[in-house]
Amino acid sequence: GIAEGAKAGLIVVDLSTIGYMATLGFAERLAQQGVVFVDAPVSGMEARAKDGTLTVMFGGDEAVFQTVYPVFQAIGNTIIHMGKVGSGQLTKLINQLLFNTACAAMAEILPMAVKLGLDPEKIAQVIVTGTGRSFAVEFFTPRILDNKFDEGYPLKHAYKDMISAAEISAHQRIPLPMVQAATTTYQMALAQGLGDEDKGAMIKVFERILGVEFRKKKG
Repeated sequence: GIAEGAKAGLIVVDLSTIGYMATLGFAERLAQQGVVFVDAPVSGMEARAKDGTLTVMFGGDEAVFQTVYPVFQAIGNTIIHMGKVGSGQLTKLINQLLFNTACAAMAEILPMAVKLGLDPEKIAQVIVTGTGRSFAVEFFTPRILDNKFDEGYPLKHAYKDMISAAEISAHQRIPLPMVQAATTTYQMALAQGLGDEDKGAMIKVFERILGVEFRKKKG
C-alpha cells in the first residue's frame, strides 16, 4: 500500500471514517518512514459533497493543517482543526453518535405514534417543525413516508461507529447507556437482514413488532 512506496516528507491525508486506534497506528507506522499521516473525516452526505460544502474535521499538527487547507477548500466550507492526530476521528465519532442515536430513537418512536392511532403524515408535519426535529428527522421522515430506504449510508457500514463507541467506552470507562441502547437497535436491524438499506430502515424493526407502518396513505 502507501507505506511501501511512501518517501520521507510525504503528507498522507485520510478523509475516510475509521477507528481512532487505527488512526494512531497508521500515524505511528508512517512516522517511522518520515511520512506524516493526518486524519480529516468529513460530514455532510452526498448532496453537500457534490456542492463542495462538507464539514471537515482535521487531526494533526497546525503547520500541516495550514499546508493542506487549500485542498480542503475544494470540498468543504466548514474546515476545523480539532487538535492532534486522531482528533478528527474522535470528532466524527461524536457527530455520528448523535446522528445514529437520533435515527434509532425515530425507529422506535414513530411506529408507536401509528399504534396509538395517529396519522403518519400529520406526525411528520409536527416533528419536522417542532422541538423534536433534528437532521435525522428532517432527512429520513419524508423518505420513510415514501417507503424509500436506499438514499443514505447502508446500515451495515454505519454500524462501525457503534463498534468504535463501544471500544472507547470500555477503554476509557465512559458510560454510554443511550448509545448502547441504540446499538441494540442497529443489531436487531442487521439481524433482520436490513444491512443494505439506510438508517431509516431501522424503523422496520419496530413496525414489525407493533404490526404497523409509518407510511403515506395509499390512494
